[in-house]
Amino acid sequence: METESSDGEDGVASCSWAKVALLEEDSDWESFVKLREDGEKIASLDVVCHHEHLFLQTNRKRTRDADDSDSAPRLALAFSGGGVRSAFVAAGVLWRLAEVGRLKDVDYISGVSGGTYAATAFASHVLAETSSLGAGPPALDDFYRRAVAKMVDRMQHNTPYLSRDLGQEVPPETQRGSGFLPRFCDIPQLVVLVLATVLRAPCALACLLVLPTVEVIELLYGSDMRSEFCRDVFSSRKLVLGVFGFSTTQRQAEIFLGILFTVFMVHMAQGVLKQHMVQRSDAGFKRALCWTFLRSCLAVLVRLLALWVMLTAFIEGPVAWRLQRYSSVLGGNELRFCQCAKFIREGAAASTCGEVLLGSHESPTLQQRWGIYLNSTAADCQEVFSSAGESSEDLVSRAEGWLLHRPLGETFLPVFLLFLVSGLFLAVLLLPIIPEFFVGVFNLFVPVLLLSLTFFLVQFRVLSPITQEKYFSLHLNSRLWARAMQCCLFLAIVGLGFSRFFRTFTHRYYSRSLHRAFYAGGKNCTWSQVRRNPYCPMFLLGATANDYLQVGDGEPSSYVTFSQLHAGGSRLGYFWAYGRRPLARTAALSGGAIDGFIMAKNDSLSLRFWLEALGFFMGDFVRVGRQRKEWTRLEQVLSLLAIELGYVCLFFAISLAVPPADLGSCKTARRLALAAALQALIVTGLSFFSFLPCLGWMQRSPYVRTLQQATRFYYQSPSPPRSVYISDGGVMENSGILALMQRRCKRILAVYAGEEKKGKELNCLHKLLSKMHEEDIGYLFDLSEPRRGPLHTLKECGESGESFLELGIFYHNDPETGILTLVRNKVPPDWDQPVLQHLSEEEVMGLADPELDLTLPLKQTKLGGCCCDCCHRHCCNRCMGRFPTPPTANQFLTPQMFNSLCRLGRELVPFSVAQRL
Repeated sequence: METESSDGEDGVASCSWAKVALLEEDSDWESFVKLREDGEKIASLDVVCHHEHLFLQTNRKRTRDADDSDSAPRLALAFSGGGVRSAFVAAGVLWRLAEVGRLKDVDYISGVSGGTYAATAFASHVLAETSSLGAGPPALDDFYRRAVAKMVDRMQHNTPYLSRDLGQEVPPETQRGSGFLPRFCDIPQLVVLVLATVLRAPCALACLLVLPTVEVIELLYGSDMRSEFCRDVFSSRKLVLGVFGFSTTQRQAEIFLGILFTVFMVHMAQGVLKQHMVQRSDAGFKRALCWTFLRSCLAVLVRLLALWVMLTAFIEGPVAWRLQRYSSVLGGNELRFCQCAKFIREGAAASTCGEVLLGSHESPTLQQRWGIYLNSTAADCQEVFSSAGESSEDLVSRAEGWLLHRPLGETFLPVFLLFLVSGLFLAVLLLPIIPEFFVGVFNLFVPVLLLSLTFFLVQFRVLSPITQEKYFSLHLNSRLWARAMQCCLFLAIVGLGFSRFFRTFTHRYYSRSLHRAFYAGGKNCTWSQVRRNPYCPMFLLGATANDYLQVGDGEPSSYVTFSQLHAGGSRLGYFWAYGRRPLARTAALSGGAIDGFIMAKNDSLSLRFWLEALGFFMGDFVRVGRQRKEWTRLEQVLSLLAIELGYVCLFFAISLAVPPADLGSCKTARRLALAAALQALIVTGLSFFSFLPCLGWMQRSPYVRTLQQATRFYYQSPSPPRSVYISDGGVMENSGILALMQRRCKRILAVYAGEEKKGKELNCLHKLLSKMHEEDIGYLFDLSEPRRGPLHTLKECGESGESFLELGIFYHNDPETGILTLVRNKVPPDWDQPVLQHLSEEEVMGLADPELDLTLPLKQTKLGGCCCDCCHRHCCNRCMGRFPTPPTANQFLTPQMFNSLCRLGRELVPFSVAQRL
């Protein structure tokens, strides 16, 4: 993301103010914003608010009725998070406002998470209704009421949005564009999506990480590992095989302690510089940059240490494991001696590049290292006698049968899997008592499986030419293995070019389902279309920017908003909106609950690993500030080539090492494998310094993004990265009110339908008060007793379960008092309504009366949160929560639940209250 404008901030501000002043008469906002989509940074939130004020003023002049005096007070709406439950309640509130003719007075609609579903659906229906207008200005009250009526009808008949309900008759106009396939295909389509998403990560890990690692170990260390396995059974060599070849145990310990000491010194240097980070002088800024550099060095060293430990385990472990297994069986050492002698004598060694290179090398050091191995061919297996007095052939045959030809059920694998499954079962049993134990076991399960798989693949690839052991009844065929590796690497090289598409498959399906189910005609729309339409209010969609800190920040997440004019936040900065960004994609970003709760609310390395392993990414990387298209493409190509170069080198290395290989091919293959390994290390290491201007292009790489995201590395710099990961806005601020208070809105109607745990009612307003204090916005007070603060009032409202609350708003440097009206999805005390028939456009327009649903004789409070309307008539009605608070995770609420929640939303705002807002 380009975060710096060609002008300074003052220049940007003065240019923007001058241009906007001209727009008061011209009102060509589309052309004005479009010219600045290339990354021009806006000086501050005050300038953003000024732009929005002029934009709304221009739209009001264009849409004002001839008899409209524009005397009604302006209104702002806030739709909270809470999944589709919140969207359904918000739709009812829009219905009430359209009914009393107040939608034309709405300046802002702020939405967070599920609230954005209703906000963006309303925008799409306003756009569709505008396209059907004739000549002359419309009657605004009727215009907005028709738009809301069509929105309510479409949302009701196309819910659940992920798999539409099958048990209802839907008018063709209402379901037009809701899907390419018939409704009965939605569930199979969703199942295929889940399976493809779950399988993507294992396939990607295998092709991009596990198998290349195994092959690099074979090409660089295979001959050393085989020589270690084939050492003389009577020798007492003191050298140890490691990442840097054979060395003493003391040397290995010195390397380990040296890395630890370097980590400690860098950490101490960070502590010394930390106290100078917040200084606003040039010297303080330089120290802050130095601190950031040391932080990146520390991250590289820690990951280098972890990599060194894992590589040591993969190099030493398989050999040590097989040596232990052979030595534990009578005749095992003799069998190993005979296998190694046969490997050399029958020319099998000539088929592996490591041994080909050894045979041609004249270095005394290597000859001495391999002497025992080569001299073993001079002896004959029949000359080896066991101490038990039996013939060597019987001992070797018995050991071979036990070590190499046992059934799979008698090997270590079932014991290992039984141990893991038993641990999981025990954790489930102890879940009510020790929940932390279950989380720990569950988080270790997949990493242990992944490391174990790599361990045994290395053992199979390196030692099978000698031992001829089978895995799943398969012998190692070197040529077949090479072809399989070439196919995997080819898929990796091609797949890296489409990695963003595969990674965001869930996000794209989520976005597609939203606009096909809820938007007018199932058609998506863009911010540019919303910006050009004067009947649309200013939409503020809240989201969370993850894994970015400025120097001195402690929390790696920050609040951002997207609107027709701008995008950004206090930490990221503000930029002109990208007009071609789809509205549904922005709503899906704001509702990216899985990513948001893992990366921001419950941030841990294990949970991030599970997010990468399962691949359910509901959020995505977004360029908030734009660059010129040609520079963006160049950076994307450069970052892709930097990663693919290593896989290309390894691909050709494997091609050259296919047996039988000659000396020249083996030398080239080894050099290419070493180049691939070094290239991966260099690119990985440099990626942690991408805050430097010369390395900023590396943030375009999907490999770098995944690596840093999975290992919890937070990008820290005075300027944001090229792109930032956006997820659920409800993690930072779930009410949607903060964005309106930042703009000093005087009358706010907030619809809160989020989760409220017992004892933590209205917790969203407590967080809002904290944010207001941090940003020096103002404070809330009790309208009935201005001397009393809001905490006591919030406590009373939360404990009593009231659905309606009014608070006063005092803004600093503003003498006019504002009013915050909050409605909650709580059933009023006198609410005892039966289930009514589904809503229709006529009823929303006031042309028909509600009717009882005679096929469902239930009270609305007994309505369950099951998945389809037919389930309400059976025992399934008891599942998945009850009206009016089905769980947020339930994205499969029925059309009947929409009907009831929408009616509740309308009743939460009484007619008299809606008129005086």
